Amino acid sequence: MKQLLYFLAVAIAAMLTSCSSNEEELWIEANGSGRYESTMDLSGIYPFILMGLNSESEEEEGEEEDPFTKMMEGLLQSESVDTLISFSDMIARELEKEGKSLDMLLDSLQSINVKEAGITEAEKEANLKMFREMTNIQLRMQVKKSESLFKITTINTFDDIAEFEQGGNFMETMMGMRDDAAMGGQSEMIDDVLGAQTQFSFSGKTLNVSRRGQDMGDMSEEDKQQMQMVEGMLGDEPYRLTIHFPGKVKKKLNSKYATRVDKETVVIEIPQEDLKNPDMKLDLGIKFKGLK
Repeated sequence: MKQLLYFLAVAIAAMLTSCSSNEEELWIEANGSGRYESTMDLSGIYPFILMGLNSESEEEEGEEEDPFTKMMEGLLQSESVDTLISFSDMIARELEKEGKSLDMLLDSLQSINVKEAGITEAEKEANLKMFREMTNIQLRMQVKKSESLFKITTINTFDDIAEFEQGGNFMETMMGMRDDAAMGGQSEMIDDVLGAQTQFSFSGKTLNVSRRGQDMGDMSEEDKQQMQMVEGMLGDEPYRLTIHFPGKVKKKLNSKYATRVDKETVVIEIPQEDLKNPDMKLDLGIKFKGLK
């Protein structure tokens, strides 16, 4: 299964770089809460994932797998499935087997003595943040063998737009759960790709959306070749982000990539060639009404 996780990691890293077949959607409610969804269409590599699973199932027969790996393997080999996965439910079930709960785990993370654990306060806070984000993420998995269909939609809800910085996605979830060895030693490449993702910040009545082009200059030739191979399988659709506001959006948008499609909706679309240009910068402030 390590090869599967690595191949998925490279595939999604390529998708996050080029954003081919990647659509994101953000809904903001009048009270500041909302939902962020990111859908990645991995159908182009699905047949190769199945080939890898079939070969690995023979090699790894008898090896104990973690619940997440078992779940992924089962879903990917299903004839047809459209299911919603809650990470909090999955973690809670595993903890219950040990007589524990999510609240108990959170309490233990909060009470960690950083000196005894040999970590910094920043690392402790990062672990707590990762735990909270993990338990707040849902995944919609769509698989249909007859059509070679494989899609992953990350659903991330939030209570306050002022605290929303970046939409959670499957790649970030994998990174939080990862073992560097299982990722084939590619964590630096993937971390760099994640650093180029769309960021959000809220100030006054303005939602700020920013993104930079991906700099692949420091990537090894082997990594570049792998990324290019996967990109060729995934296609070349532009990156598309749709934002639904709770009130009227100001007409003037200071970016060639942004369009106000109606009074309360803005669409951002960036071509692949721009996403791969390290000099590309999106710094868009969208003023809107509607928050109570």
